Amino acid sequence: MHHPDHGRGRGGGAIHFLALRLRRAGMREAGASAEVVATRALCRLQVFLETGERVALEASSIRRMPGSYNRSHTVLSGPTCNQASFRQPMAWQERRSSEMAIDSGTGTTRRKVLAAALGAAGAYAVSAIAGVAPVAAVANGNVQLGAGVADTDNDSAAQTQVRGTTDGMVAFSAVQSGSGTGLYGYTLSGTGVLAVGGSSGNGLDARSSTGTGAIGASFSGIGVYGYSGSTVAPPVGAVAGVVAVGGGSCVGLYAQSTSGTGAIGASFSRTGVYGYSGSTAAPFVAGAVAGVLAVGGGSRTGLDARSTTGTAGRFATGGLKSGLALQTIGRVRFDNSVGIATIASGTSSVTVTPGIDLTATSAVVATLQGDAGGSTTVKRVVVNATADTLTIYLTANATAAVKVAWHVFG
Repeated sequence: MHHPDHGRGRGGGAIHFLALRLRRAGMREAGASAEVVATRALCRLQVFLETGERVALEASSIRRMPGSYNRSHTVLSGPTCNQASFRQPMAWQERRSSEMAIDSGTGTTRRKVLAAALGAAGAYAVSAIAGVAPVAAVANGNVQLGAGVADTDNDSAAQTQVRGTTDGMVAFSAVQSGSGTGLYGYTLSGTGVLAVGGSSGNGLDARSSTGTGAIGASFSGIGVYGYSGSTVAPPVGAVAGVVAVGGGSCVGLYAQSTSGTGAIGASFSRTGVYGYSGSTAAPFVAGAVAGVLAVGGGSRTGLDARSTTGTAGRFATGGLKSGLALQTIGRVRFDNSVGIATIASGTSSVTVTPGIDLTATSAVVATLQGDAGGSTTVKRVVVNATADTLTIYLTANATAAVKVAWHVFG
């Protein structure tokens, strides 16, 4: 018959043996309540403590005198502490004197060792009766489910990492089967959730079938801060829903759509989209109420609209007789569609190649910038759509070289 104490350490075998006995006794009392079973278990532990020295000697005899050990152990029973019993092993008195003599010179008495062993046995026995091992929330321990209300729940002084070793697998998944939050990250002053993509991976991929893929919100700071660059994202002193920063020559924000709208900026009382280019932080523009506000710092360009074959910029009002499609404050510059030509003395015309595509419907306005002599003025302008040229004619030959300004529309 295999003894439960075989193959274990001296203290561990005795503890396991006591806990096993207690659990078996508790199982036989299945009809009793949990409180009654626990009370009886503590009573049995008390009996072991009162006869502890005898238990220690018996455990020692298992190792030293296996031939004289009586393997007929007594099972503790009885509803009260006073009714517990224990059968002594063989040759009790003889082994007691010899064992006490051996331990008389040691610094740690057998009673101290027994007290420590029975203390561990108590915890082990309670877990054995319940059938569930306690969960640890310490370093290299287990994370406690359902905990996290107190500040010290699941505390850790080191990083906790879950690493996936199979391509295509999900390393960590947080699923909310109801209508709550699947994953929640919070920090007092740092980053609540940091998403980093490798050399060819995505840092964050937010998707939704019918709802919103990603929402960024802040009560006093930045709702979403997007950065692209070869260095660490710099701090930004802005207070905004979305801040997109491009480091070096990278693009801060790139919005693209196949058949819809790439980006929409809207505001009920202020500026829908504020674009700024400069060497310093974007300044606050007081009183600006616009769909799009483009500001160029220093000598930078506030708004640059380009198109390969279409329309680079289009300005329209709600009706032909309401509002302003375009309003400028300051000078207006037109390249290639506006210029100045010179009509030589003794001639009445000049041909100009503006460098733009001219059509039969192109309108040209020409104005003399000096005195051509007498009553001589501009007579007409002829557009050659095939050669993309225009010719300005005077009413007579100029008596001196004179400049004429021209402007092409349409």
